[in-house]
Amino acid sequence: MSFLSQNNSAEAVAKRGSRIVRIAYRPFHHPAPRWNPTDLGRGYAHIWELSSPPALGDRVVLDHYSGQPAVIVGFGTGYQGDFNYVYRRATARELQVAQEKLVANEAAWIALVRSAAGLTSQRMRRRPTPGFPKVAAATPARATEQEAYEAVQMWRRALEYAKGDGWPKSECLKLEQIVSDWMTVKVAGGNF
Repeated sequence: MSFLSQNNSAEAVAKRGSRIVRIAYRPFHHPAPRWNPTDLGRGYAHIWELSSPPALGDRVVLDHYSGQPAVIVGFGTGYQGDFNYVYRRATARELQVAQEKLVANEAAWIALVRSAAGLTSQRMRRRPTPGFPKVAAATPARATEQEAYEAVQMWRRALEYAKGDGWPKSECLKLEQIVSDWMTVKVAGGNF
């Protein structure tokens, strides 16, 4: 199921008359955070005055003028201050464009990963891909512990994708070796 689809299970739909929703600011093509919906400390509280009840995962627009995109991550709050309002639900067209952008960004990121790992002869310039981590070098260079940690996370994500997408075993083994090499640097507290 796409992250853009709405979750309409009974537990995920607010009770009728519920006026407070908690949101996370996210472009429509970015995944919703995986927060516990009962954690009142997560998300920003907004007032819901739309005719149909809100549901977890609903994509919404918060501001009439700038069209700030967001996602509903919970209901209710302990906050007692002033609230902003949810302006409207995202349109089907907005969600379709976001899904197309996500697919294009994912393909670009995977091409960069394959290039950086030496799995293709095509060399690509490593530039940021919206919604995806920066592609780290396959061979650890001088790095702080934090940089090594970020590289480990990035290469693990690439490995999970490769396994889920059915890449050849030899390519998955290459990614596992890259993760291991970066993990060695991270555990050592960096390498400079």
